[in-house]
Amino acid sequence: MALEGRKCENCGGGLEFVRTRNLWICPYCDSQFEVKDETTAPAETGNSGFSSSMFSIEVDLDRMMEASHFAECMNAIDFCLKNFGTAKEISEYISKKCTLKDDCAAKGIREEKFQLFLPKIQKEMDPGEEILLYCNKGIFSQGKDFYVVTNKRCFFVDKKHFKAVLHSDIGMLKPDASLGTVVWYVNRDYDMQIQTPGSSYKELGILIALIALLSFEQDPNREPIAII
Repeated sequence: MALEGRKCENCGGGLEFVRTRNLWICPYCDSQFEVKDETTAPAETGNSGFSSSMFSIEVDLDRMMEASHFAECMNAIDFCLKNFGTAKEISEYISKKCTLKDDCAAKGIREEKFQLFLPKIQKEMDPGEEILLYCNKGIFSQGKDFYVVTNKRCFFVDKKHFKAVLHSDIGMLKPDASLGTVVWYVNRDYDMQIQTPGSSYKELGILIALIALLSFEQDPNREPIAII
């Protein structure tokens, strides 16, 4: 049952989510709707609806949410930021609940793949820096075209480019859902592309929420991340 925009199917009223019961409830006609997949609970659409103080919305979110794959991604961001208080909790959720692609890895999931790329980024890492997720991006390019998320920064590597950005230095995220898929570009840099590490866009939304929380944990007084 799709509950887009938190509207009641029976009367059109705005739904309210009762987290303790995992239900959407309509205060107007008392209809109740079960949420079967917690991360697909609808996020409120529109600039005033997506209310996380971590983001400033500079795009027409209502229009973009018309694309189901982008809505799935935003719903997952909304779920994570409302239900998890720390980046560690989201990282653990990824390890326990998410279905990653076979050529991706995370803590507790195919960690042996870390050896494919570790020599390329290890000298740039700080002592004690922890790898949270690896995503291979190219076909037949294990360890050659990928991004890595650590507890301190994102690395983006391909044959021609090597870039890294601290989470606290991420000022903008640009989603692109124009080609039937969803990718996010960091700081308007097309060499720093985040694509879904999982079997759906839910995992991509969870990852964006993780990066946002890491950013604010590094710098609690920073400005909101602009979604442009």
